[in-house]
Amino acid sequence: MCGVVGILLKTGNAVPDVIEGLSRLEYRGYDSAGVLTINNQNFQKVRAVGKLESLKNELRSAPLSGAIAIGHTRWATHGGVTIDNAHPHESGRVAIVHNGIIENHRYLKKLVQDQGYQCTTDTDTEVIAHLIDYYLRLGNEHHIAVQKTLNQLEGTFSIVAVFKDRPSLMIGARHGSPLAFSVSEHGSFIASDAIALSLWSNHVCYLEDKDMIIIDDHKVVVLDEHGQPIERPFKNISHLNLHSDKLGYSHYMLKEIFEQPQVVHDTFSSLLNDDESDIKLDARLESILMSAKRIKIVACGTSYYAGLLCQYWMEAYGHMGVDVEIASEFRYRQPYLGDTDLAILISQSGETIDTLASLDLLKSQNIPTLGIVNVLESSLMRRSDFYIQTLAGTEVSVASTKAFSAQITVLLALVFKKIEPSDRELKIKKFLNIPKHMNCVLDQFDDIMKLCNPLIQSKDVIYMARGMNTPIAFEGALKLKELSYINAQGYPAGELKHGPIALIDESLYAVVIAPSNDCLPKTLSNVQEILARGGKVILVTDHHSKIDSINPYPQHIYRLPDCDAIFQPFLTVMIMQMLAFGVANLKGQDVDQPRNLAKSVTVE
Repeated sequence: MCGVVGILLKTGNAVPDVIEGLSRLEYRGYDSAGVLTINNQNFQKVRAVGKLESLKNELRSAPLSGAIAIGHTRWATHGGVTIDNAHPHESGRVAIVHNGIIENHRYLKKLVQDQGYQCTTDTDTEVIAHLIDYYLRLGNEHHIAVQKTLNQLEGTFSIVAVFKDRPSLMIGARHGSPLAFSVSEHGSFIASDAIALSLWSNHVCYLEDKDMIIIDDHKVVVLDEHGQPIERPFKNISHLNLHSDKLGYSHYMLKEIFEQPQVVHDTFSSLLNDDESDIKLDARLESILMSAKRIKIVACGTSYYAGLLCQYWMEAYGHMGVDVEIASEFRYRQPYLGDTDLAILISQSGETIDTLASLDLLKSQNIPTLGIVNVLESSLMRRSDFYIQTLAGTEVSVASTKAFSAQITVLLALVFKKIEPSDRELKIKKFLNIPKHMNCVLDQFDDIMKLCNPLIQSKDVIYMARGMNTPIAFEGALKLKELSYINAQGYPAGELKHGPIALIDESLYAVVIAPSNDCLPKTLSNVQEILARGGKVILVTDHHSKIDSINPYPQHIYRLPDCDAIFQPFLTVMIMQMLAFGVANLKGQDVDQPRNLAKSVTVE
């Protein structure tokens, strides 16, 4: 989750570059931040609690300078958000930054304490520095000391280490958590994400699991897990969309909500053949998909809800069985995979650790894997048998919006591939108009914001729907929780009487998605049950629904533009996103960087 950066320049001050790199990685964690450099064989560091701006303020009053520097943005795992727990951490001759979790840190802590080291933080990271210094004291070469330390670590990690007695040496290593490097005429650079490295080079080398990189006076050597030198390929990353300007919007999230019609258009267009009559896929992937009887979808969070929506679509229109799995449960459940013909793994970042572990499990069973991912050259893209890129561009806001719409666009294209060609072509033509309908929803932004006012004082909100809008209800509840910190739960509307109805009183709001379909009368009955108990309802429906029978009449109603039922989730999800944005903004919350959340979940 944390962001790490290490820079060794040939000349000049590396600290400003480290700070700029960290600014590209702040989505990974913003509990605290720190930077360290070496001068006259002494460590100098500045750390601060809070977002990166706090560290920048500290550096204005206590500037650092040095040709070598490491930096870190923290997402707290072990230990509270304090200066002492902020990275970098140092011990003797070594200082490190670390992303990941060391699962056996308690055992290692006792080990280093027995050797005379004092542990002064609550983190799992400190023991790494102590162990490296311990092996240095035993006379080992620097990279050997690092390797012996790594051999004792259990868990996932990426680290960058520097040494006060060797100020031209920087060592990085990874196990589970991503790490990459680049070189230029100005120096050498290591970071946990290519988006930071793109500041200095268009070519990046991604370390493989258990690799170590040694940068010694700008000579770069990569060692594999056996300690043998190995060549890793460099990838061109000039395609990365790094535009992070708000373009006049008040928040990144708001900008990204409004980008969704273009994102859906671009992603869908990338999957069409030249005359826009069919979906084009890799020939082998198409063969597997067309013959598949059952697929398994694995994802986390918002991506999991995208998978649930695909289940509704694929079973109704593609006539095949679909299982949708939460990756963190799937990887430990000993799942039966005997009838699985294809596995689809969904991740915005492509670095979600539970999803990657699930990928390894599926590949071990020789099941073809398709990664749906927004970041080219991510681990999911590189390790899947096939991949499809979502063209959402860089999503700066931690709460996902446009990435979700891009994911369900790809999934719908896969559904289209499974239906009859004549029906497929008709649906493709209709879907090409959906971005226009999405823009119609966005045009009603001010009206939707008026729906937010009643929710501000609520402590509990329930979201309900039936059919293919049910995953959208789940996603709506998640967004409200993430942004406003209001307790919100999503339910299939038919489950109301099986427990959730006990929550209803005069203080409760229910957001109900109920467009015209065969389930509308039943969903309206659920609305009536809420109103009869004093609950309040925000109803999202369409112009064809007959809701006059409801008594008392819902106070807050939004009607969708007309479109086929299969496409309605593209419209309803934007309303859910705007509601969450509006409530959080009215409450004065940090919309783009909600507390305790990080964009890329690289730890368990």
